[in-house]
Amino acid sequence: MMLEDKHYKAMKYLMEGKKVTDIANLCNVSRVTIYNWMNDKEFAKELDKLKLEVQSSAKEYINNKIKCYVDEIEELALDKDVSSKVRADLLKYLVNRVWGNTTVKTELSVNSSEEETEFNINEFMKDIQKNNT
Repeated sequence: MMLEDKHYKAMKYLMEGKKVTDIANLCNVSRVTIYNWMNDKEFAKELDKLKLEVQSSAKEYINNKIKCYVDEIEELALDKDVSSKVRADLLKYLVNRVWGNTTVKTELSVNSSEEETEFNINEFMKDIQKNNT
């Protein structure tokens, strides 16, 4: 099949998650035609190529901003005004992203009184490193 503008238009709508019926209406073709296109090797190959380009572009965008995202997570994790549970979850997330999920389950108990439990990040990191060795 020779791909035309209507095929690329349908691919765009498919990537946007539109329903086949809606795509057929927008492209002025039948639903069966859309399904036939989707089963065509050339159409499917081009659609996969376009999806990979979008994924690659999104990954590049996120990679360019990753330091900003990590800094924000770290800032929240160390903010004493944020609950101990949220801070612990954020720290766990950061550690797991770097070292992978730990195999040792660590339980954190939160003091339910008005007084906030002091959280020492250095001790937390040492415990995690000790558990991973």
